[in-house]
Amino acid sequence: MKVSRSGVDRIEDVELFVRVVERGSLTAAAVAAGLSVSLVSRRLSDLERALGVRLIDRSSRMLVLTEHGREFHARAETILHVVREAEAALRSKADELRGTLRICLPTAAAETGVLADFVALFNRHPELSIEMHLSDRPVDVIGRGFDAALYLTDAPDRHPGDLVLAQHPTVLAAAPRYLDHAGRPESAEELLEHRTIRAVSNRGKATDWLLFHEDGRELVVPASGSMFLSSEVRVLYTATICGAGIGRMPLGFLARAASAGELEPVLPHWRFRPIMICATLRRASVRSSKVTALLELAMGALQRIDAFAVSSPLEAHYRKQLEQAQIGKSNLTAIGSGDQGAPTAYKPWTL
Repeated sequence: MKVSRSGVDRIEDVELFVRVVERGSLTAAAVAAGLSVSLVSRRLSDLERALGVRLIDRSSRMLVLTEHGREFHARAETILHVVREAEAALRSKADELRGTLRICLPTAAAETGVLADFVALFNRHPELSIEMHLSDRPVDVIGRGFDAALYLTDAPDRHPGDLVLAQHPTVLAAAPRYLDHAGRPESAEELLEHRTIRAVSNRGKATDWLLFHEDGRELVVPASGSMFLSSEVRVLYTATICGAGIGRMPLGFLARAASAGELEPVLPHWRFRPIMICATLRRASVRSSKVTALLELAMGALQRIDAFAVSSPLEAHYRKQLEQAQIGKSNLTAIGSGDQGAPTAYKPWTL
């Protein structure tokens, strides 16, 4: 039983016919196409049968185009040109992003330059729309209709299944003008005498600070005294730079601000748990090209934050903090209480 050939196969036969004409022989065309001479001859015959005309008069010494062959050759070249243009157009659009990318980012994302990255992505893809929301807390990506959401946390084990893109050391920092006025603490206990800048929960509860010393000690600095509170990370960073008190700062941001004389580290032998940069995807098992582009932009922004630190006077401190970022379980002590607390539930997180 003869099997009918597809339109794609027929186009290949047309291309083979043009190659025979251009090379002047079946043998030369077969070599150029990587086929046997017998297969080239058979496919040429199949094309002639499909068209119902003879295209080439064959002899042992030469090939001669018939009148139908000359007419078909002229049309075939045009057909192949159109097909190649269509293929090129499709290939160029294979990487084209289209539709709407709905994302949620931390408020501090603006400080990393990632917004400019998104504008560049938007300009590269004429059929792409971007809808951006800001939040410093994990959001319901399905309920809110987001394709993906990035957020910051120091307890990634509370969000199983999410992607951990990177971790970054976080330390105490303050503006020099604040420290010149209020004094520079020499021990963690002296933090109780200072104004502090802290995150606040949706219920209005200020967060205690859990600090880790490089010798392994852990301390809880309770939320007390005069505090500048906000639920948005960018507000906290700005308040710290503006001299509202002592705050928590990613070391990369601190390094950049320190280079500009805006901030300086406080109690450098103490640190917080590293901040984890995580991503919640609407469809974790199927990553679209738009979401892939988002994650690539995020990783680029994180690399820039690292670059802030390694090119600053705080580079040695930054590298040391990275080495100590994985913190094991140990007992906690609340400053001013003198009581032993329960072991921390934090477990080292492998990226």
